[in-house]
Formats: sequence, C-alpha cells, structure tokens
Amino acid sequence: MQRLAPTSHGCGSTMIRSRRGACLKILAVVAGLAALIIVGFFYYRSKMMRDRCVANVQEIGQALQTYATQHQGVYPKDLESLRKSGQLKGHKTCHLSELPSSYDQAYKLAPDGRSCTIGCDNHPLTPEHPNWESR
Repeated sequence: MQRLAPTSHGCGSTMIRSRRGACLKILAVVAGLAALIIVGFFYYRSKMMRDRCVANVQEIGQALQTYATQHQGVYPKDLESLRKSGQLKGHKTCHLSELPSSYDQAYKLAPDGRSCTIGCDNHPLTPEHPNWESR
C-alpha cells in the first residue's frame, strides 16, 4: 500500500489548515452578524420603551383635558384626584431607568389651577412634541 504525502495548497499550508482558516472566517462573520443583531435588539427595545412613555404621557394629557373640560377649566391638584374621578385608569410608570418613575412626581400644576405640565423624570421634556405639555 502506498502512503500519500499531504497536499499543499499555496504558502505551504495543508488542506486541514486551509479548512480551519475557512471555519475561522465563517465564525468571525457569524459573530459579527450576531453582534449587529444584539445591538439592533437593544436599540429597538429602548425605542419601544420611549414610545410607551410618550403614549402614557399622551393618555394622561387627554385625561387631564377631559377633567378640565368637566370642571370649568380647572385641572386636578394631583394625578390621584384624576384617578379617583375615573378619567385615568391604573397607575402609569415609566420604565426607562432601573427604578420605574411615576408620572405623579413630574405633574406640575400652576398656582391658578388653569394650566399644568406633565412629563417624565427619566428624560427631558421636548417642546416640539405636541402632547408633552397640556394647557
């Protein structure tokens, strides 16, 4: 029986070495794609949480407007009063930080009771967004 010598594939590398190199390249590509997918997942997760926060603020703003309409333009002294009136269902919190923040802390009522602001403690209010401030 004749023994075969290892075949050479350029630069003196054997076939096993060239397969190992191909496997490492494929592994590097897969790892890169996995990293992109993970980054994308966390980006869209944080965007979803911001969108949920904005939706909560919009819901609270609409409830405040309804309350003020029913009470001759006067807003409630706090969001608990709004819940007791039945205008706002449940206790809304923002989960953009490790400790959920309540919108109750961000609710500010003007001294005359005829204007208020509502927002979130976890990120700044943006004046260009129409539902961040209720008047």
